[in-house]
Amino acid sequence: MNLKKTLLMMLLGVSGLALLYSDAWAWQVKINGTATNSNDGAFAATVDGAGNVVAAGFTENIGTGSDFTVIKFDGVSGAELWR
Repeated sequence: MNLKKTLLMMLLGVSGLALLYSDAWAWQVKINGTATNSNDGAFAATVDGAGNVVAAGFTENIGTGSDFTVIKFDGVSGAELWR
């Protein structure tokens, strides 16, 4: 994937979305906590040296409420690598 890619993090309605855009949409991932109808979102994101995306924000979870969350996504596929 080319290094000119632009990373967009959006809060849309009640769910956060991680979106990766280059010349065309590469992938998108919906970010969800465990709480039903939760209000999750991302506030910051970056691309690491390997081209993976690291996003920071919050998820609402059953039993713990709103939790600070950091998620790393594979830069090519959008697969979650860790949370």
